[in-house]
Amino acid sequence: MKARSSDPRVETPRAVYYALTSNVAVAICKYAVAFYTNSGSALAEAIHSSADCLNQFVLLLGRRSARALPDEQHRLGFGRET
Repeated sequence: MKARSSDPRVETPRAVYYALTSNVAVAICKYAVAFYTNSGSALAEAIHSSADCLNQFVLLLGRRSARALPDEQHRLGFGRET
């Protein structure tokens, strides 16, 4: 049995992917309700759920940037990106 690595660069951010997929599904449902009912508050909630999706995309982007290897300008690496 293979031991799990404690290196944070190796772990997959499954929670972020789960949150992203659920927020996309919620946003789609809220947009459908907003257009079906012509409700301004439902549209505001749909936009809010879309902003939550954007938050998850930013988290994934920051995680990808943090995994970059050190270079000449950043000798200590990019860990602070997270």
